[in-house]
Formats: sequence, structure tokens, C-alpha cells
Amino acid sequence: MLILSRLVLYPAAFLALCGFAWRTQPLFSAPQIGLFFLGIVLAGLIFFVEKKSHSARQLCRGRSSAVPSNTQQHIIRHRTEIGTDRLEGTFLVEFQENQLTATLHIPFCPAFTAMPKIEVCVLDADDAKTTLVQIQPFGVRIDVKRQLPTAVVHLAVIAVAEDTG
Repeated sequence: MLILSRLVLYPAAFLALCGFAWRTQPLFSAPQIGLFFLGIVLAGLIFFVEKKSHSARQLCRGRSSAVPSNTQQHIIRHRTEIGTDRLEGTFLVEFQENQLTATLHIPFCPAFTAMPKIEVCVLDADDAKTTLVQIQPFGVRIDVKRQLPTAVVHLAVIAVAEDTG
């Protein structure tokens, strides 16, 4: 919501000031105002992308050392100061011999009150790729694909849902 307000309110305020000044004497031409507005929108999008990738980097940072390697799953669920329901977990995905794809099912109990946003990060395998196959308020299904046969892959998962109640 903060990003939306930055993308809409700042250019709107600028255009309102320019419109006020236009009645007496134009400060900027229409193309200059359009370029300014486009620059604000692009800066906001870059900020949003950087913020999202930063949170994904934070998800991985320090997780592999925080949980013992033989732990199957480690989950913490809490309500944040701003009222969102947040689940953070580390999960061990086991592969059979010569198996390159595995599926991880994570149930949310109790179920979230709204559709959660999910972030997944592979902690220890550079060749592993994850796909969010299904996301529901009661759980998520994640496919993990490897290029090289390995016994295990550790994933860090964050699920966040806005409180609707």
C-alpha cells in the first residue's frame, strides 16, 4: 500500500502544482510532465522489485546454520505487529536414489483466514529449482527438481496472510 501511495500521490501532487502554475505561466511542458511521471513509476517499480528480492535474500541468510541438518521440519507461526499471520519454516526434502523430482506438502493448521503469499528459498543445493504447484489457505504444495541426484534438499518457506477477521 505504501508503494502504491508513492506511485500515485507524489505524481498527482506534482501535477496538481503544475496545473496550478499553468493558469498563470507554464512551468513545464506536457512532455516534461509525462517523462517525470514515467520516471516516478519506474523508480517505484525498481524499489518494489529490490524490496521483494531483498526479503528473499533475508529468507536464506543464516537459515542453514540455525537448524540442525537432521531436522525434518522446523516451523514458527506468529502474528506480526501489523496484524498479518506469518509462518516461517525450514523443511527437509528427501530424494530416493536417482530421483530428480520430489513434492513437499506443507499443511497450515489452523488454516489461514486469507490466501497466503508464499516465498521459497533453497538453502543448500545450487542446482535445485522449486515450483509452487498449489497454494491454498490450508496448505501449499511445492515441487523440487534437481539436475544431479542427491539425498536431501533443505528449503526455507515463508507464508504470510493478511488478517481478514
